Amino acid sequence: MQGKKPIAIRPELLETDPMHADMLRYDQAFHHPTDPSLVIFPHFRLKGAGGLYPDKITVGRWSSFTIKLEKFLDLGKFGTNEHVTDALGIPGVDDFGIHNQNEWIGYVHTIPEYSLKKVTLEEYLKDVPKKIVGWREV
Repeated sequence: MQGKKPIAIRPELLETDPMHADMLRYDQAFHHPTDPSLVIFPHFRLKGAGGLYPDKITVGRWSSFTIKLEKFLDLGKFGTNEHVTDALGIPGVDDFGIHNQNEWIGYVHTIPEYSLKKVTLEEYLKDVPKKIVGWREV
């Protein structure tokens, strides 16, 4: 892994998912459709149940993919998206949360195969009724 960027999807190797797809599943996180290194960590509440899950990010396991998690302070380095940006210029994120939920990508296990299945944040929220009540931080 030394010297490589594991967060890039390499089409030349027929990859369709980033190397950290299972960590996205494990931490219930979602990556940006055009930049897999940009990851969001929603904090969910089950509708009607009142419980929150999960409340922690497993920072140590992310480092096994040579990914260092940090809160973004300089969001301008990720470029801009002309049709949808927040005040700091980051595409797809506004002051209240993610507004293009049909684009952010996460992963779930399929049963009984237990293989990873790609889902959008929008699909994930519909699967088991839940809502985003905040964002988990590193």
